[in-house]
Amino acid sequence: MMVPSVSSPFFSLVMRGLEATATKAGYGILTANTDDDTLKEKRLFSYVQQNRADAVLILGGRPPVKKGELLENMPPIVAVNERIVGLDVPTVAVEGYHAAKEIVRYLLGLGHTRLGHISGPADRTSSASDRLQRFHDILEESNLKPSWTFSTEYNMESCALVAREWITLPERPTAVFCSCDEVAFGFNSALYRNGFRVPRDVSVVGFDDVPLAEFSIPSLTTIRQPHLEIGIQAVRLILKLIQNPNETPESVYLKGDLIIRESAHRYQN
Repeated sequence: MMVPSVSSPFFSLVMRGLEATATKAGYGILTANTDDDTLKEKRLFSYVQQNRADAVLILGGRPPVKKGELLENMPPIVAVNERIVGLDVPTVAVEGYHAAKEIVRYLLGLGHTRLGHISGPADRTSSASDRLQRFHDILEESNLKPSWTFSTEYNMESCALVAREWITLPERPTAVFCSCDEVAFGFNSALYRNGFRVPRDVSVVGFDDVPLAEFSIPSLTTIRQPHLEIGIQAVRLILKLIQNPNETPESVYLKGDLIIRESAHRYQN
């Protein structure tokens, strides 16, 4: 299992479902932390190509090799949470259109019309690209334009710059949809250090529902991803591929649920 960061709360929750399901089927999982390092990913994939694994789960979304570099006897591959551009492999992920639609419609229902979006790395991850595109689409359906967008990494550390830009905007968004919970935590914290408060000064919504979302201050309104089910379905797809290597099962897209907490309030002039 190739993971960009084993310390990610989201990936650790998905891994629980992966490992439990694989163990029941008699398989063990070797977890490799890639650190989003291309050279490390290629070395790990070379190890796999030497027939040292029955199958590969890729959680980062980035193809470790080009399609033409795959060996004919390559073991089965399943992408988890991110589609892999250039590789025709099944994917297990949350259906991004529905989730983004839930968030935007919820914020519009609270009276917000100036909406911003802090995107993940949309140039290399399908989840960030999908959420950004759906954000634009749904606002367009409502005859609105995005008030502000900003692209960053899926982590808390990168959000100081994001908050600084929001603060300097001449007309700030009154609500911000963050690409993941970690981004929301970092954004909220950076705003707090600069004298702003969520949701008094801006409503914030995340994506993932990691455990800290419930216990942060304020508690975070977010999309709950079915973390365990993502892992379970990914291993089930892998087992199908191991048993029937000439058949390619269809990708599985699961529904996320909007969890309403304290970080988003009704807009007030």
